[in-house]
Order: sequence, then C-alpha cells, then structure tokens
Amino acid sequence: MDEIFSVLPEQLPFIIDFRTGRNITKVGHAWDFVIDSVFSSVSDLNLYQDSPEHLIAIKKASGILKEKAVIDYEF
Repeated sequence: MDEIFSVLPEQLPFIIDFRTGRNITKVGHAWDFVIDSVFSSVSDLNLYQDSPEHLIAIKKASGILKEKAVIDYEF
C-alpha cells in the first residue's frame, strides 16, 4: 500500500500535504495503514479522487485484502 500510494504527491501538484503510515502497535482495535492527505479545497480533493493516478493506485491496491474507512473533513 505504501509503495502504491506514496508516489501520488509527486504526480499530483494540488496535494498540499500527503503521508502514509503503518501501525506500530499490536492492539486488536488498531488498523494497519493510513493515508493522511491535505488539499486546499473540496474541489482539489475531488480532483484527487477522480485523477487517473489515484484510480490507477486504487486498481493496483484492489488485490490487497483490506477493510477500509474514509474520513474526509474540513479544518
């Protein structure tokens, strides 16, 4: 997952901040991986979600067994 998604900031100039991380704890309620990204607007988030680069990353990751949660919020 890290290899697949961590290249996106280099490809998409409208990403303000982007980091990936792997869980370092062994607690049962923790998830394994996170993508934390920042965009200047909801429009830029939509550009990211619909970009060919992001869609390719999703397709590459589709073979990895996972549960997914998405949280989009404004701050």
